[in-house]
Amino acid sequence: MTNSLNGLEIVKVVQAQIQVVSGFKYILTVQTRGKGMNGPATQECKVSIWIQSWLEKRTLTSMKCKPINALGMVGGWSETNFTDTVQKATNIGLELINSRCNCLFRKSITKVKKVQQKVVAGMMYKITIDIIESVCRNTEENAGKGVETCPGNDGAVAKECFGNTPVIKENCLVQGYICSKSIHRSQ
Repeated sequence: MTNSLNGLEIVKVVQAQIQVVSGFKYILTVQTRGKGMNGPATQECKVSIWIQSWLEKRTLTSMKCKPINALGMVGGWSETNFTDTVQKATNIGLELINSRCNCLFRKSITKVKKVQQKVVAGMMYKITIDIIESVCRNTEENAGKGVETCPGNDGAVAKECFGNTPVIKENCLVQGYICSKSIHRSQ
């Protein structure tokens, strides 16, 4: 058997199962691209192949494909996980908020709500957070302290903020955060 299906090349086998049914039925999840194309896979296919080796018979019994998410394609936002790089960008963003804030008390992050990424000349992250006014003064000695060290003031109201952070070769450049009006009272 070759590694092509209906003009597609298999780039990666994601999952494989086998069933014994008057021969072997292979159920594969594969990532594919057009035959002869270079670059990443463009779709993921679930393929069933029935092989009866004593008859020298191979039958493609089903094939269902769907496009792969835009992750890895320039310009497309997609959800992502909270990584060390995102943590670093979030901390830099919080310090930016506190340095630009003409406030007596430091802001602390209470929740990271959403992280998205897209490929640019490096990676761009869009990070949505909830912040709250803390009990700590907004001074240099309190810089870098989080909500564990600087908990929210009693009765403080959280604000939702989001920022765009390009990361090129592990260097974060926080472009700024935009915060909404108060969204809810802290517990």
